[in-house]
Amino acid sequence: MDYKINDKKKLKIDFKKQQNEQEQIRNFELEERYYNQQSEIVELRKNKSIQNKQVDIIKNNQNSKLQDRDSQSYFHQGLQLTRQKNYLGAIEMYEKVIIMNPTYYPALNNKGLLLSRLNQFEEALELLKQTILLQPNNDQAYNNLGIVLNKQKKYDEAINCFNQALKINPKNWKSFLNKGKFLLQLLGCALYDLKQYDQSLECYTQAIELNPKADQALNNKGSLLRKLDRNTEALEFLNKAIEINPKNDIALINKGLTLIKLNQFDQAILFFDYALQLNPKNEKATLNKGLALFKEFHYEQAKQQFEKALELNPNYDKAYLNKGVLLNKLLYFKEAEECFNKAISINPKYAEAYFNKGITLQSQKLHQQAITYFDLALNLTQNHQFYRQKGSYNYYSQLFLYLY
Repeated sequence: MDYKINDKKKLKIDFKKQQNEQEQIRNFELEERYYNQQSEIVELRKNKSIQNKQVDIIKNNQNSKLQDRDSQSYFHQGLQLTRQKNYLGAIEMYEKVIIMNPTYYPALNNKGLLLSRLNQFEEALELLKQTILLQPNNDQAYNNLGIVLNKQKKYDEAINCFNQALKINPKNWKSFLNKGKFLLQLLGCALYDLKQYDQSLECYTQAIELNPKADQALNNKGSLLRKLDRNTEALEFLNKAIEINPKNDIALINKGLTLIKLNQFDQAILFFDYALQLNPKNEKATLNKGLALFKEFHYEQAKQQFEKALELNPNYDKAYLNKGVLLNKLLYFKEAEECFNKAISINPKYAEAYFNKGITLQSQKLHQQAITYFDLALNLTQNHQFYRQKGSYNYYSQLFLYLY
């Protein structure tokens, strides 16, 4: 009896033990299943995150491509508007490009150049300097910065920029062209130093060697040779410039001026007329046609041209000067003085206007006043002709006072 009871107890114990083991197994399986489910959930989340990232990358790439396409479209619209001389519209397009891509240097460069054309020099300089920071070895960027600095009359800095451009690219003919042109402005009153002229001529020569079809360089060299009274050589270069570009009105005008120096006035008028056919509102061609007519003693026709030039540009100091010289020739002294005064008010550093006012005052026997204006002219430029004129009038003044 006891044995059976003991056996039953053992059976109960074994049964409970078995139940516990089975329960542990089930719990383990449940835990394992839960862990696997959690792992699957984590994996799914990872995959979803990766998928989301991939979607984001694709979207970003698509947006980037769309943005690039839009920015290129705006940039080309800017170029087109620039060709149409719609500078404000072009600037607006370049601004849109810069908002999309602040490091897109062609837009920064082009906006800077257009702002300089609108005389907004400080902002233009800032944009061009940004261009150079992004492209430190871009010779054209230095060339463009030099052009804007020159417009601000910062001639030394401008020349340094052209030198840097040429250091980066010794074959940049435009930098030689600009350096030659702006060297003359840097020299100012030292223009009569032949050595300095030679530096400018050498720059033009280098530009022409690099680009024999650069009509601008040919024109500039011809113009400078004319100023040096090397008129036959000047015509050679001006003819080449016109042959390459028959619509280069500046070269046509310079050829006309060279022909005036050779006393070929009728031929000169023809070339001024050619320039006016290209642009009837060309004030320089109009003025110089008047000068040729003046040289031929066609005073009334010359006066009409000077007045027409002033209609085209009411602030044209050279037109007032030439009209004043003509009026002085016709003995209209007071009217001549008014013209010289107007030229001086427009350009207070216009030495020739002071000098010619002195001539008019001397014509009225106002010798001391005349000498004052000769001195003002000489303070602005060391012109040997002005010295000679002052000397002769100074002597005449003393003689006149003595005799009187």
